[in-house]
Parts: sequence; structure tokens; C-alpha cells
Amino acid sequence: MLGSSSIEDVIREECDFYLKIVYPDDLSLWREMWNTILQYLKKFKERREEIDYFTFTFRLQHNFLPSSPRFLQQMVSSRIKPMWDGDKLRYFICLVESSTIKEAGNLRMYNRDHLTYEEYNFICKRWKQQRKMTLTKRESIILMLA
Repeated sequence: MLGSSSIEDVIREECDFYLKIVYPDDLSLWREMWNTILQYLKKFKERREEIDYFTFTFRLQHNFLPSSPRFLQQMVSSRIKPMWDGDKLRYFICLVESSTIKEAGNLRMYNRDHLTYEEYNFICKRWKQQRKMTLTKRESIILMLA
């Protein structure tokens, strides 16, 4: 919980845990994704009611056998939902689950309308709005019959 701490302080405290489990090759990308989310929330504060959640992918490392020096890696998807109390960001709800996506990154911000999302391009450092593909009424009927 943020309480009187700044967002950056909370992320710094949480980083201690993530520094131990994020795969070393993905650690700088993981930090960049968190910083990008924080910048987005500051820059578009007036649009916070439109934000549902952010997602991104990265690899975790874990030691399968305590006696083995090798670490195994697992691609995961993280869903981050900002929780506001009036004008103040109080905390994030974070869900991490196994992912079938093969690359780290894939930073997106999903809108509450469930029809649009914004995708972050790490090369040009910009957000681009995308529209989810929806099925037509006929396509939905055919899918239900299948």
C-alpha cells in the first residue's frame, strides 16, 4: 500500500523481491516497463478513469533443485491494475501467470471499454492505440454452433 510513500518508493521496495526472481537478461526491460507505466499514469492522469489494466511479459528464474547451480526460466505475463483513492494512486493489484508468448516486453494498456488498448513501442518510445478485433453477430452464432 502506498499510504504516504510515493509510487517510486513503493516500486523500489518491491524491486528487492523482483530483483531475485526476474531472469537477469530481462531485468533492465522489466525496470523500463515499470517506469513506462509510472510515466503513463503521471502523464495521462486526467484519463485514469479510462484505464483498466496494464500487461507485459518477462521471464522468471527459479532454481528447480536446491543443489543445482542452474536456473530455469519461465515466461510469464503480468497484469497490473492501478487502484485509486480520489486523486491518489494507492496501490497496484498484480497478477502473474504463465504465458505462451515467447518474447519479453509486449507492454499494453487496456481501456475499460474493452474495445481498445494501447501498445508501447520500445524502439520509438511511444504508445499506439489499437482496436480489438470483434466478431460480427453472424460469426458469434457460427462459433456458438461449432
